[in-house]
Order: sequence, then C-alpha cells, then structure tokens
Amino acid sequence: MSDFNITLYVDQDSIDYLNQNKYYLYGIKFLATQFPASPLIWFTDEVLLKSTRLQWNKTYQAFISTQLDYRSGTVIIAYSSKAKADVIPSASSEDIKLGQEMIVGDNGALSIQNGQVAQIVIVSKTTNTRYSFGLNQSLDSSPPTPLFIAQILSGESKIMMPITEKVLLTFSQIDPPLQTSTVVDKAFAPGILISLSSAETSREVTYDINGDGWGPINQEWITEITAGDDLTGIYNG
Repeated sequence: MSDFNITLYVDQDSIDYLNQNKYYLYGIKFLATQFPASPLIWFTDEVLLKSTRLQWNKTYQAFISTQLDYRSGTVIIAYSSKAKADVIPSASSEDIKLGQEMIVGDNGALSIQNGQVAQIVIVSKTTNTRYSFGLNQSLDSSPPTPLFIAQILSGESKIMMPITEKVLLTFSQIDPPLQTSTVVDKAFAPGILISLSSAETSREVTYDINGDGWGPINQEWITEITAGDDLTGIYNG
C-alpha cells in the first residue's frame, strides 16, 4: 500500500484532444528545504487515459554528483551507488529516510547515520570539494528519479524536511518533449500544485479543456500555476 496517491480524471473529449495534439503529462515534486534548489521533471507520461493514478511512498535516495552545471534544460544524472563505478564515475547515491543524515567524505565516500526527527540532512566533510546533491524518489514501481538539485560546499550541512508533499501536474506539447530529470526553474505550461500530508494522503483532481481546465481550484490544497511562474521558491514553502 502506498503512502500517498493522486488520481487525475480527464473527460474523453479532452483525452482525444491531448493525444491527437501530442501533449504529455508532466509531474514535478517539491519538499521544504533551507537552501535554494532547482526542480526537476519527476515523471512524464505520453499515454494519456481517462484516469491516471500516481502513488508513492516516503522512501528516498540521497545522491551527490560532480555535475555542477545545472541551468534550466539540463538533464541530471543521479545514479545508484550499486552500479559499476567505471560506468558512473561522476555520481553516487544511498538509501535514506526521515531522521537520517548522509555524510559525504573525501573521494565521494558516503555513509548514513541517525539524525534529527522529521529531517533529512546532507553533511559535507570533504576537503575543498564541491558537489551537487539532491533526493531521488520512486513513483509507483519505477526506478528512483531525482526531485531537485542544489550545491553543497566543504563543511556545509543541508537540511530537507519532506513533511508536506507537493506535486505539480501540467500538460504540455513542448517539442521536443522534456525528459525525466530535466531542470525546470520556471513553469513551462499552466498547471496545479497539489499539497498532501500525513493527515491528507489522497487527492483527486480533474482536467477539462472545454471547462475550467484544472480543478478543483477552490480548495486550500490547490495552487494554480501559470506559465512562466518561478518554481524554485516552492522549496521554501
């Protein structure tokens, strides 16, 4: 059983239009941080149906990478530490959960230890080494993909508080389609930001091209997003 889920309902006329005009469904996931971060495409879906159920658990991987150029449009690679080192010389990751810290040592050595409740912390104990870092998370049974990317310097600690779950859904016919793990600092199409919590773990939303578009729009747990909106500030909320 999943910890959280969102169900999207789309009427048949809208489905026909979206599919005929090569729209994709995109999802971006946010969590509260105490530092600036750049959001990434969490998932894409080109097979649009009348009902789409998104579900996930509160399980994460923390990753570091030597990929320091992550301007908007860059695709981020955040590999698993279980892969062969000669295939992925620039990134590694470890499973992590709330209440734990990942210690980054020299030469990118990673270790996990207990930390503060309701936080995930990345601590750099390297000697004059700069890395990018972030969290990976799985959607449904898919492999984990990165949620965001930021930088950490030697001696710094970065705190994340994935308590409130926030997911942005948007349809777009951007060409070529964006890949999973692409950096997107600004919204590239209208959408809705959906909030969930431990008390409200399930949400239902709709989309209708002949009506009001995304709905419902009169709920406290919904925030309307317009094309061009800055997405980086959502991490501080």
